[in-house]
Order: sequence, then structure tokens, then C-alpha cells
Amino acid sequence: MHNTKFKTNSNSLEPIYYGKKEIMEIFHCESDKALKILKIMFQMREANKIGREYYVSKQALEKFMRLCYNKQRKKFFYGAIL
Repeated sequence: MHNTKFKTNSNSLEPIYYGKKEIMEIFHCESDKALKILKIMFQMREANKIGREYYVSKQALEKFMRLCYNKQRKKFFYGAIL
């Protein structure tokens, strides 16, 4: 299913860490966009860089997605009020 170099969670087949390929599958995007997401998460200290590759944990990815969703929602609501 996923070609990850890290061990998987014993309760499911989902990987604990996601790389660029997994981010591409999750967000349905191209390689450059997935790399941009991982680099932003690395700058936020949510992702790790090992060599030239970036990896992010499932928990950090979920946190990042919630943060982005909340920012978009606030922008939409505040923009509608003005």
C-alpha cells in the first residue's frame, strides 16, 4: 500500500511517518507541491529532514491540517463581515 521506510502502526496499515509520496496521495497534488508542504512544515518544526528527504508524523500532519483549516475559515468569515 504505502512505500514508507518507517514501521507501521500495529493497529492499522497506515504509516506512522509520511514522506513526499504519501503527501502527494493525501493531498492529490504533484511532487513540487508536496515538497513545498513538507518544507513549510519543516520551517514550522513539525517535519524532520533526513538527508535530502522530509518526513512528517501523522500527528503533526493532522495538527498542520487543523491549523490551515482554521486559518482559512477565519479568513472566509472575517472577509464576509467586511
